[in-house]
Amino acid sequence: MNAKTRARTIAVLEKCVADSTRPAALRRAATLRLSRLRAATNATRTTSPAPEPAPSEQAKFEAVQAFLALSRQRTALHRKRCTAGEYEIKAAMTALMPASAPQDNNPTAWRNFVAQVDGLLFEIKTTKPL
Repeated sequence: MNAKTRARTIAVLEKCVADSTRPAALRRAATLRLSRLRAATNATRTTSPAPEPAPSEQAKFEAVQAFLALSRQRTALHRKRCTAGEYEIKAAMTALMPASAPQDNNPTAWRNFVAQVDGLLFEIKTTKPL
């Protein structure tokens, strides 16, 4: 990647997430994504004590979309000087973020992935401003 392409890529990434790198905006975005993910996950749950079913396609989609958005936000936070609140959110993202989305249809892997994304969004949502 040459310097011009790299600079353009950095500028596009920064522009994409400029509004969402403030702690309050990150918390708001995490709250919205968390509510969509939980709504998609809860729509498929049953009350019987049977083994937990695999997440629905909608829950998988919401988890992957949240994961991709969080990856972009983490990259943007990594490339700029962070305030104390942004640093706390970046630390939570670095510690709790899954490495990648599952590529197969293994229900256990998808349940774990959805749970990790849910936990990360909840952690960002509840980060107190400093």
